[in-house]
Amino acid sequence: MSTQEALGTHHVQRFLNAGGTADEVGSAAAITAIANGSRHHLFIEDHWTPHLPDVNAQHQYLSLFNKMTPDISAPLAHITACAVHTCVGNWRALDWQIRAAYAAGTEEILLAEALSLAMFPGSVPHYVRAADVWRQLILSKAVEASEPFQQWASLGGQGGFDEASLMKQP
Repeated sequence: MSTQEALGTHHVQRFLNAGGTADEVGSAAAITAIANGSRHHLFIEDHWTPHLPDVNAQHQYLSLFNKMTPDISAPLAHITACAVHTCVGNWRALDWQIRAAYAAGTEEILLAEALSLAMFPGSVPHYVRAADVWRQLILSKAVEASEPFQQWASLGGQGGFDEASLMKQP
């Protein structure tokens, strides 16, 4: 939905056959709309901060996100939005959303699954970049990761072929 890819409708049918509902699809659409709308909060942060020095774009976005998703468990809402940000390459909003996911007590394995599944509609390069956004949050201690995820974050060679092959980075 986040990339407006019309193919793969068999997944929708499989979801419905497994007991999913049209209302749940509507909830996914709402989360997608809110997540994609984060770019407007980023615009304020990038261009209007001199005029609005007291505005906190991250807080505004996450407050709206939480208000608009009250009937969905916070962890599920956050991992869904993380997948949306990954698909469309919205890295700063992904950073915000991962921080919020941790604050909501989201299981890291669910976050990992959401990001990895986003590589299909969003692309493998977007997945690699999303993983790096998360990895940097762990390394900087901006989020309190579990020991296995701290170990993952500390591994080198995760930035794609150039980094893994020790080619000189620009």
